[in-house]
Amino acid sequence: FGLVGNILNAVVLSSPKFKDTTSFLLLSLSVVDFFVSATHLVFRMPNILLYFNPRLSYTFYCFYLAYVYMWNQIFLFVSIFYVSLVAVERMIAVCFPFHVARLVTRFRVRVITVLGFIFYAAINSPFLNMLYTSTYHDGNNVPYTRVSYTDFYLKHWDQLLYYRLIVTALFIYALPMILIIGSTVMITSTMALSWKNLNKLSNTNSSKRLKEMKSTKTALYVCLSMMIFILIPSSIFGMLSWIREDLFPTYRKRTTIIYYVMTNVFQFNSFVNFIIYVATSPKFSRQFKYLF
Repeated sequence: FGLVGNILNAVVLSSPKFKDTTSFLLLSLSVVDFFVSATHLVFRMPNILLYFNPRLSYTFYCFYLAYVYMWNQIFLFVSIFYVSLVAVERMIAVCFPFHVARLVTRFRVRVITVLGFIFYAAINSPFLNMLYTSTYHDGNNVPYTRVSYTDFYLKHWDQLLYYRLIVTALFIYALPMILIIGSTVMITSTMALSWKNLNKLSNTNSSKRLKEMKSTKTALYVCLSMMIFILIPSSIFGMLSWIREDLFPTYRKRTTIIYYVMTNVFQFNSFVNFIIYVATSPKFSRQFKYLF
């Protein structure tokens, strides 16, 4: 669902009819979500291979942990950041309609999306040098692949753990959640006031404001979906996953279950985004029917 939904989103949003900044942000979100879904599928592959070749399944899983897992996390964090950008962009458009053309330009949005990706890749870069794969032989001299920690991680694991706790809590969950909640509250309150004052406007201004409010619903629902399905569960599961192993004897089983749950939730959220676009955006729905 996540792969198909994001491919459809990207195809529709990349058409020439979608040139506004919100569409560009939603297109960027779909591309990043596609890579998150793709890396989630790589995580699922060892479970499928287990029925055919257990050794190959374990080898595949080791390579996933060493070379794919952290990229999966980076794309996930960038996805959360992009949703917060959508929330802020729509908040400016709804709450400050006379300044949105000056403040929010396509060039600025492109620069921020690129810098955001670079920033989240940079703050997670130390963990890209965390695991590596090697080959060893068992008692029967049969080669096996295993995953091990790098010397860099073993020497600095306590600093990296503290660093990750701070970074995860502040930049990955707290800051996006504050931006999304604050923007959502401001959008909702402004839209409620606009509905009350809609009759006082002229026909031209009234239709223009009504069109703008309808276009905002898509971004608003995307933000709420991210809050309900990703940010709140991720925060709760994230705190649970950092409880010390001696306080929680089933630490490894617990973290594995948490990761499985979060991958399923994120795949569902990616598919929900496609349903939101079709249901709340007549323009998106018309273009989708035209293309498919």
